[in-house]
Amino acid sequence: MDLTKIPSKIDELRRQIMSCASEGEKDGWHLVKQSESEQMKIYSKQSALFNGRMFKAECMIDGSPETCFRHCNPKPEGTRATWDSSIKDMEVIQRISKDQWPEVYILRTMSHGAAMGMISARDFVDLIVNVNNKEVVGTMGESVTLESCPPVSEYVRGFNHYCGVLCFRIEG
Repeated sequence: MDLTKIPSKIDELRRQIMSCASEGEKDGWHLVKQSESEQMKIYSKQSALFNGRMFKAECMIDGSPETCFRHCNPKPEGTRATWDSSIKDMEVIQRISKDQWPEVYILRTMSHGAAMGMISARDFVDLIVNVNNKEVVGTMGESVTLESCPPVSEYVRGFNHYCGVLCFRIEG
């Protein structure tokens, strides 16, 4: 990845994620599942960026955005690996300083194999942008190619399209 392209990559990542978060059924999102209490809803939409579907989940959690985000933040020193059993390991490959963004880094995440070995263990190399502003606390990511982190034989290199977890600040 050419590090001079990071600012434009961050802007595009933010634009894509925030656009998906603000869209509703009128924008092509269809409700595909919801909890019995209707507090958790999962929506799906055909992607215009790749041949496949995009998914988003929405729910209300009684807690501050910072507390909720602390449990979702993809960081090796975070708590996510304690509850997300798919994660085998995480390592920050490179930290990138950007004045307008609280935290930008390249993260390699390794996952366990699944289904008695029918699904291979995978690794992902993602540009991660964490945000914390008056509207939202969250993380956004997308896979990148990094010469210093080539694929290794123990893992199948996975690819993440634009993705993220956003905890919006709401009244009440």
